[in-house]
Amino acid sequence: YIEAYRSEFLIEGKVHEKRLAEGKTDKFIDRGQSKPYLSLGIRACEEVIRLGIPHAKLDEIYYFLGVNYDELENEKQAIRYFNLLIQKFPSSPYAGEAHRALAESAYGKQKFKEALSHYQIAIRNYQGSSMPRLLQKMAWTQYRLRQYDRAVATMKEAISKASTDNRFLNLKDEALRDMALFMTESGKVEEALAYFKSVGGDKDFYPATLERLGAQYERSAEPKKAIQVYESLLKTNPTDDASFRVRVKLFE
Repeated sequence: YIEAYRSEFLIEGKVHEKRLAEGKTDKFIDRGQSKPYLSLGIRACEEVIRLGIPHAKLDEIYYFLGVNYDELENEKQAIRYFNLLIQKFPSSPYAGEAHRALAESAYGKQKFKEALSHYQIAIRNYQGSSMPRLLQKMAWTQYRLRQYDRAVATMKEAISKASTDNRFLNLKDEALRDMALFMTESGKVEEALAYFKSVGGDKDFYPATLERLGAQYERSAEPKKAIQVYESLLKTNPTDDASFRVRVKLFE
């Protein structure tokens, strides 16, 4: 079933690419052919569990069920199987990914303490290739819990790891913008300025990021935060063009 699913999945992707090349405006790939095989694979795995068959890779079966229920957009069942996996097989090589999935689910429900607990375990057990992304998400969780110093430290680690892998260049840029927010809102403007000079080598990066952050607060009707950010910008580089534009805004 799984091989059939993967085969159909690849074919659906190629069909979608062909339709886009022909000028079609399909937003999503049609998974109508592959998903029935996925459902059959899920049914077979659940039967193995129901019958109590002593399968050598039972942890992998639980992980498969969590991932593929998620693929079918059945979050309730996905979370159920990820939880069963970490309860029954806490040392499984799949446990890190299960904790990551549980963390993201909890974060989406604004259960930040629960999310942080899962992220911390996921990072200790993670064997995947997306550690920078995992660290970035944990930093945001710490930020939501007002653990600003920890959020800054975790985001620094995310940036450091992203800097060593070209696959994460976009993530590094995202994380640097996140860092500007974290450090500014926690009042660490001087530390932020020194950090961005050491990491990016670009003296204009932090001021430019602050200007965009202030404008974002303006658009979301948070004038006090916008003023705080703009005042920080004036401290960092009072003579550049961005500071002139900010002075005009503050005067208005």
